[in-house]
Amino acid sequence: MRNLPRGAAALCAVVFLGLSLSACGSDPGDTTCGEFKDMSVDERVDLLDDAADDEGDDGKAWTELDDAAKKTAAEQLPSLLCSGEDDDTKLDDIDGF
Repeated sequence: MRNLPRGAAALCAVVFLGLSLSACGSDPGDTTCGEFKDMSVDERVDLLDDAADDEGDDGKAWTELDDAAKKTAAEQLPSLLCSGEDDDTKLDDIDGF
């Protein structure tokens, strides 16, 4: 397994917990890889901030990151999560989400 920066590892942990966050008014699992890749880094950070707040202790790893680490993680997540997937693949259809 490749070594990920602390922020990327924390972001993956948050996402893989299957958080019930709201992306554009819908379940994030319904978001496609294409849509996810098209989000700005700030949109991804905001989305994950809200989700981590909703999750309490389960979102603690994310909420404890500084802004720079969150942005680094948010930049890397689309390539980590959607690697090898078509743009129309829903996040729910990806193993581990």
